[in-house]
Amino acid sequence: MARELKSKPVTYSVHTPVWDVNLTSENWHMRRAVIETYKETIRFAAALGADQIIIHPGFCYATCFSKETGRRRVQEAVKELLEFSAPWNVRLLMENVGSQATSLYTMEEFIDFCQRLPKGAGTIVDIGHAHMNGWDLRELLMGVRDNLCALHIHDNDGSGDSHLPIGEGTVDWPGLFQIIKDTGRQLNLTLEYNIGVPVEKLRQGKEILEQEFLRK
Repeated sequence: MARELKSKPVTYSVHTPVWDVNLTSENWHMRRAVIETYKETIRFAAALGADQIIIHPGFCYATCFSKETGRRRVQEAVKELLEFSAPWNVRLLMENVGSQATSLYTMEEFIDFCQRLPKGAGTIVDIGHAHMNGWDLRELLMGVRDNLCALHIHDNDGSGDSHLPIGEGTVDWPGLFQIIKDTGRQLNLTLEYNIGVPVEKLRQGKEILEQEFLRK
């Protein structure tokens, strides 16, 4: 698959598997399985020539579990994955994930986590996830901008992670576009629309981004 994809006139970033995985699971065997799965993803990304790998830090699915323990496990996992990825020129990007109930981080904790990431790691901000949780997008993007590399672009109504096309939810897109410009960073902008969204919606989203960031 990597050979076939490399033959195409495009570049790639790679997302680690997201369903049925939790990097900070309370089950040790599950945590090890996820780390090994992420290592396989790093190998694939290297074969593909990708320069970015997106990682979900993990989730806390029950109130009886400690989010502080989960955050400590993230630090341990990131260290191991960075050591593994060192031979390849690929950057591991940490993404904000989860609802207010399941996320390991508040906005302030996520900013602090990203500011302390070791060399070889960076940040990707998922706009839909941040909006769903009521995070302040300006404070967030400015807080992580020193190692901000990419954004996941999608919309929602603020109540759920629906991965809608731009303009079909309640994200303030003109305001967000200005914040992106104010970061002063050249970012990978990825349209992460929901499964089943028509390709034409992706074309329209691409045109919106090109109009905003390439044609002025």
